[in-house]
Amino acid sequence: MNFLCHFALESPDPQRVLGQFLGDFARGPLTDLPYPPGVIAGIAAHRRLDAISGQHTLLRMAKDCLAARERRFAGIVLDLYCDTLLMAHWPDLLQEDPDPFFLRIERVLRVPSCPLPPAAAHFAQRMLDHDLLRAYADVNELPEILDRMGSRLRQPSRLSPLLLRLRQKEDRFLRAFPAFFGDLQQSMFPPCAF
Repeated sequence: MNFLCHFALESPDPQRVLGQFLGDFARGPLTDLPYPPGVIAGIAAHRRLDAISGQHTLLRMAKDCLAARERRFAGIVLDLYCDTLLMAHWPDLLQEDPDPFFLRIERVLRVPSCPLPPAAAHFAQRMLDHDLLRAYADVNELPEILDRMGSRLRQPSRLSPLLLRLRQKEDRFLRAFPAFFGDLQQSMFPPCAF
């Protein structure tokens, strides 16, 4: 999953939201990280969500759309594609309207509650300067974003054709996404056993 899905699954607590953002930048055991407890909880949730989404049937579905040599990129492409799938289902899955949601996340990134590592601070500024959350949500923006990402890989690769192959099965992905999102929500807020 990409940032938009991570943020949408998180509580509105700014520290936990910041932790969801830092999940891609914070390395090592949680006990060694120099962040407040709320940020640590967000990083832990980010890691849990990544682990679940990395084993989910939605990823297998994406891999089935790709040639064998392309499957190693399925996670990257699906991560971004999930943000657009989320936007397609937003009114059904989330209680908050998108515009206030985006503004709330932008405030967290603009004025983080603790210092960010340089790479995270740089990327947060890029997200704000280029309105990346909204760009990730727009499927028409994804080919260019994916190709920029692919150009930074150890062996540069164009990733936009892979998105086109997933989009050929878009109806299947749209139908499967609510269950995927529900599985992730349940991992964030497991049902209470009485």
